[in-house]
Order: sequence, then C-alpha cells, then structure tokens
Amino acid sequence: MSYIKLFGNVTVIICAVDRYVFEKDVESGFLGEAVAFHLIFPYTPILNAEYLTSQELKLKRRLILELLENLVLDFPELYYDIHIKPEYFMYEAILSRARLFPPLYHMLSGFSCGDTAKENVKKVMEGYIYALKSLEKEKIIERVNGYIKVSKKFIDTVKSRKTKFTNLLKAAQKTLFLSVLGLFPNIFKTLSFSKSFLSASQLNAGKLKNTYTFGDPKRFLFIPTTN
Repeated sequence: MSYIKLFGNVTVIICAVDRYVFEKDVESGFLGEAVAFHLIFPYTPILNAEYLTSQELKLKRRLILELLENLVLDFPELYYDIHIKPEYFMYEAILSRARLFPPLYHMLSGFSCGDTAKENVKKVMEGYIYALKSLEKEKIIERVNGYIKVSKKFIDTVKSRKTKFTNLLKAAQKTLFLSVLGLFPNIFKTLSFSKSFLSASQLNAGKLKNTYTFGDPKRFLFIPTTN
C-alpha cells in the first residue's frame, strides 16, 4: 500500500508492505524486487536500522551470487581468468534493474551526480564489501591483488546444475515480468506525485538512459594478458 502525506511544501511518499512479503522479496525476489530494490540505493533509516541493514546484506549477498552465476554461464571459456573489481556488483545490480524499468534512471541521476556522488557510492559499497568478505570465508570467491575471482568450488557447483539453473532462470524471469507489470504501474503512479519524477517520467526510455547512465559495469571486469 502507498500513502502520500504533505508536510508544508514537502511531499512524503510512504510505501507499506507486509514484513513477510518484504523479506521474501529480499531473499528470493518474490516480487521481482519491486520492494527490496530500495536497499540497493543509499537510504537513511528512521527506525529499525539494524533490521534494515541485515536485510540489505542478505539482498546484496544474493545479488552477488546471481551475478557470479551469470558470469560463469556467460563466459564459459573465461570464467577461471576473470578478475572482478567489487564495484562491478553494485553497478550491474543497479543498471540491470534500470533496464527493466527505465524511469529508475532518474534515481541514478541523484545517485551518481553532484556533490554526494562519492559518498553515495561509498555507502552502497559497504554492504557489498561485507557480503564479499562473507563469501570469501565460504570459499565461493577468492581475492587476488584487490580483485575478486570465482573459486573453482563455486564454478563446479554452477556447472553441475547448469540445465537446472537455466530452467529456473526462465521461470524467475516470467515471475519477474508478471511482478513488474502488476506492481510497477502502481509505484509509477505514486512516484508521479513527485514533481521532479513526473518531469523525468515524461521522457522516453532512450533519453532517460542517455541522460542518467554512468557507464558499462563491464569496465570493472578484467582478463589478465601476457606481453
């Protein structure tokens, strides 16, 4: 449910969701992350900061695992050699969702531009760094000279269930689009009460992308070469 409150000249948008549904969206993308996606952007908790941080870490851990799986499947001849900068996970997670719902590029403008850009990146990256340390302890990833590498253990696990993963991915995509079609129009309608968002939403998807994109996340992927 969504509520709109006016405090003087300030419009406050309140999105209310059942705790169980929210946690399922964090853990498995139950609603196509239509609710949980807020945790991949900078936020300021008003209440229950520890709870929100714990959910943020769960979400970012899952996103990292999904992105690592995709790299293994997308680059079958290179996955042993790919060196990953931690920033890759943040930018790819954000942009992959913006590709599904282009008006999110408007949020990227506030995230990546202006005086707070560096602080925003630092704040969002804290959760990913913590999650990466946890995955390193589980031997899912390895660290090499400041880069992240997928461990042989994780690669073997992904390869052993490749067919199953592909089928699950297709089912997840279908669920995601159904969730997007069902929920995002309501979110869009609510956000449209924000004058700045309404202005941006009137642009077409291409213009939004060109205006607010902050580079290809693959610039954080490297393959060592020999001279």
